[in-house]
Amino acid sequence: MGNEDIGVIIPQQGKVNMRGTITNMVKEQATSTDREEPVVKWINVNSQEGVLKALDNQEYYGSLIIPKDFSQKQSSLMTLKPEKPEIIVFINQGMNPVAATLTGQILNGMGDNLNNGVQTQVLKGLEKQDVSLKADQIDLLIGPVQINVKNVNEVGTESIYILK
Repeated sequence: MGNEDIGVIIPQQGKVNMRGTITNMVKEQATSTDREEPVVKWINVNSQEGVLKALDNQEYYGSLIIPKDFSQKQSSLMTLKPEKPEIIVFINQGMNPVAATLTGQILNGMGDNLNNGVQTQVLKGLEKQDVSLKADQIDLLIGPVQINVKNVNEVGTESIYILK
């Protein structure tokens, strides 16, 4: 997981950074409760470039990237000029097609959970401020986080089977 979020300063709240919140949420969801190894092992990386290189080297099945402007865009959801924060999901199809499908399901599920968490947080913040929303703002809050899925090392649409 690459978490590049640098945070944002919000008046009367100080610096807000979703980096730790998101990282903890993702790791918590992947933790096994029955002492077995978790299905997903999370490794923190410092840059998207490092993730892409590791994916090309077949080190990871996939990754979830939190861009540096995530907190800034999330805080904008409570303003008159909202911008959707984005997460980037990379799926390494070339490593193992079956694992790629499972990885995609896990990472997209985490994206959905993140969407729900951001939606709840923003709505609570707006409620505290007693703010009325316009229709376009409500529409943004239905799915506040854009999940951008990118396949790397894609497998072709034709499969070749060799029998021995």
